[in-house]
Amino acid sequence: MREIAKNIYLHRDTCNVYVIETKTGLVVVHAGNASVLKKISSLFPAEKVIACLNTHHFRPVVQGLPLFEKNNIDIYVPYWEQDMFTGTTGFWQERQTWINYDGRWDRYSPIKSVKPKGYLRDYEKIEIGELVFEVIPTAGPTPGAISLSFEIDGRRIVFTGDIVYAAGKVWNLASSQWNYNDAYGICSWIQSIREISARRPGILLPCHGEPMFSPEESLDKL
Repeated sequence: MREIAKNIYLHRDTCNVYVIETKTGLVVVHAGNASVLKKISSLFPAEKVIACLNTHHFRPVVQGLPLFEKNNIDIYVPYWEQDMFTGTTGFWQERQTWINYDGRWDRYSPIKSVKPKGYLRDYEKIEIGELVFEVIPTAGPTPGAISLSFEIDGRRIVFTGDIVYAAGKVWNLASSQWNYNDAYGICSWIQSIREISARRPGILLPCHGEPMFSPEESLDKL
């Protein structure tokens, strides 16, 4: 785990897991496979994890949530993807697997359900600890994906999920084909980039890839 900005740490896992140190405890962004909990116990033995926020439902991002729940940590997930977290048993029983023209990557979803503490609604501002997060709708990788933005020391930090991987690059373009023959995902992705750019971020923290300290350049190339 390494510090990438004041009180913000990056833990490499099945995705990038971020730990934010606040006065009231630690806030985790992305669960990964929950290996971060063991790392936290050794690096921050006196600190308590108070919440885990997630930007979308892909399994590498959220597969560790049941362990967060077991440790009584508050879980927050995107409002428009709540069924992918709370109704996994029904989903896997009902999902059609043959003669299927549905291009969504929902088979990349969690296997076990959890009970979220709250849902992250588009454009909502939610206070956790002393931090105020803005929920930015950033569909593209999934139809209900979000990004999370907050300010620290005068700099706007944005957790972008899988919207951007590096300057001019995305982690996975295939997941944007939500239906058999449309470009809704791509169109939404473009709008999502505009939403993030409008916040004039100082740092972009992606779900995969390296933190970006020249956000304008990284987004303009997309």
